[in-house]
Amino acid sequence: MKSNLDKKTIGIIIGIISLFALTITLAYFFNLGNERESPHTFSVVDIGDGMFCEDSDGGYKPFKAGWVRITVPSIGYTDDKEYDYCLNKNTVGEYSCDRDYGVVLQTYDCDAGCDDGACVECEPHDEKKCSGNNLYWYDSCGDKEEVAEYCSNGCSGSKCVAVECEADSDCSSSSDFVKYCDGNVLKQKRDAERCESYKCVPKTSDEILEYCDYSCGTDNYGDVKCLTQPTIQVFRISNNECSEISILPANRGNDDYDTLEDCEANLDNGDGNGNGDGGSTVEIVVAVIVLVILVVIIITGFILKRGKNYGKNKMRRRV
Repeated sequence: MKSNLDKKTIGIIIGIISLFALTITLAYFFNLGNERESPHTFSVVDIGDGMFCEDSDGGYKPFKAGWVRITVPSIGYTDDKEYDYCLNKNTVGEYSCDRDYGVVLQTYDCDAGCDDGACVECEPHDEKKCSGNNLYWYDSCGDKEEVAEYCSNGCSGSKCVAVECEADSDCSSSSDFVKYCDGNVLKQKRDAERCESYKCVPKTSDEILEYCDYSCGTDNYGDVKCLTQPTIQVFRISNNECSEISILPANRGNDDYDTLEDCEANLDNGDGNGNGDGGSTVEIVVAVIVLVILVVIIITGFILKRGKNYGKNKMRRRV
């Protein structure tokens, strides 16, 4: 009787244990079917030999941070969790469960960066950009999406081009011409605008006025013009007066003086014709002196000759 009781007790104990193990096993199998996800994306994969792989984010999902671990329900064993992590700012290390290999680690390049074990989600409709003649949506990762706005006159940047003009006459222009030098060429320009793609854009009109023989520049009055060869100021005697005139350096003569004092100093030495030629007066004086000397020589010679003849005649009379 006692032996039968012991066998019954042992059978009951074994039955309870078996029922407990079956309950736990069925609980894990509830989420299986090779791989099944719960409403909370938690998944369990049977990897054989009574072992199971749990994945908190429901599989290979680089945009969702999670963890994996190995469990053996029959013996109540649970391994440490392995968490998804960022290898660097643009790469995530994603753990997942594989029926053949158990826990698998894969890397994934994140376009918008990695943060706290998951790739940052690309936000849709992040900004508008011009593509072709219309505006398109782009997500935060820079990927092109659908058309955001159709532009009848094209687009620029993130906006449709507004109709500012249809012809050059619709744009502003200045009526003031500005002269300027382009090397030795005198030109004039006028600031204006032209109509381009329904938008007024700057436009400058140039016109050649003159090709300068000497140079192009600004005179003493601030006017831009073709400059002639530089002249010099001299004082010249005219009608027995000193007058200041402008002449080319190559046309300077002996009767031109740098200062009024030098010119006036030569007024009294003029030849009477108002030319101020002092050199002619000196020549006359020299000629007169030479003539006087010649006359004196001639007279002296004549006197000496007559004196000699007079002496000879007187001696003859004495003899």
